[in-house]
Amino acid sequence: MRFPLASVRRYLPMVMSLCVGILLALGGCGAEPSAQTSPLTISTPSATETPAPTATATPHPVTTFTCAPGSLPVAQMYTRASCDTSTEQGFQILRASYTAAPGAGITLDDSRMTSAGWLVIQQEHGDSPNGAIGSALYFGMGAWFSVQYNIPAGTLSVEQGIPTSPQASVPCGSALAFGGEPRKGVPLPTGSLTADGGLYTVAPVCLQDVAQFYPTALHTAGWTQMQPFQTPPGGSGSATVTVLVGTYSSSGSTVDIWLSGAPGTLTAIIVGPHY
Repeated sequence: MRFPLASVRRYLPMVMSLCVGILLALGGCGAEPSAQTSPLTISTPSATETPAPTATATPHPVTTFTCAPGSLPVAQMYTRASCDTSTEQGFQILRASYTAAPGAGITLDDSRMTSAGWLVIQQEHGDSPNGAIGSALYFGMGAWFSVQYNIPAGTLSVEQGIPTSPQASVPCGSALAFGGEPRKGVPLPTGSLTADGGLYTVAPVCLQDVAQFYPTALHTAGWTQMQPFQTPPGGSGSATVTVLVGTYSSSGSTVDIWLSGAPGTLTAIIVGPHY
C-alpha cells in the first residue's frame, strides 16, 4: 500500500513506508527456525447462514503460530520475555514480548508471514538516529497478527487473534449495529475488538458492510460528513487489499476514518486526526 509523498502528512495513519517494507522483507536472515502449527483451513459459510451475501470469500489455508519455541516468525536476535494466550470475544489471543540489544535491527521474517497466507493490511514506520519505531498489521481470513517494534530500545511485541469458530471466513451482506465503546467518539460495529494495546480496532465483518454502516451510524452519533468513504490518493492497498478513507467532524473535531480489508478477512478500523 503506497501513497504519494505529497499525501504523507495528510494520510499519516496509513502511510506505507518503503523503509519498513525493506526492514521486514529482510527478516528471512536470522529468523527463528520454522515450527509452525498445522494450517488453519478457513471455509466459507453456506448461503443459508448469511442472508444475501454481496461477496464470496475464497477459502485458503492460513498457518497460525503458537508459544512453542521457534513457532513465531521473530528474528533470533530477539529473546522472548513472555508469551501467553487467552480467549476473548470468540478469539484465541496470543500475546508475546521480546527484547534485544538496542539497534538489533531485523524483527520479523516477512516471507514466512506471506507464505503462511497472511496479508499485509497496514504498516507505519518512523525513523530515529539509531533505528526505527513502527508497527504492522496482517490479516488471514478471520484472523489477525500485529507487531510493534522499537529498534532503538530493542523491544518487540506481537499479538495474534484466531477465531475459535471453525467457520472463520468473513462473509458480506450483514446489517450492522452499534457495539462496544466508541473509538475517539466514533461508533464501532457490533463485535469489534481493540487489538494490539489499542493501536488498531478489528471488526469481524467485511469492509463493504462497514463502509455501508458508517454514514448512517456517524450521522446518528452526531458526526457531519466532510468527505465520503473513497479510495485515498495513491490508490487502494494492492490488488488484494482495499483501503477506504472518510472524513467526519463533530464538536470542533475532525477525524479521518480508515477502513482496510480483503475478501474473507476482518476489517481494520483506524481513527486518526485529519491533517
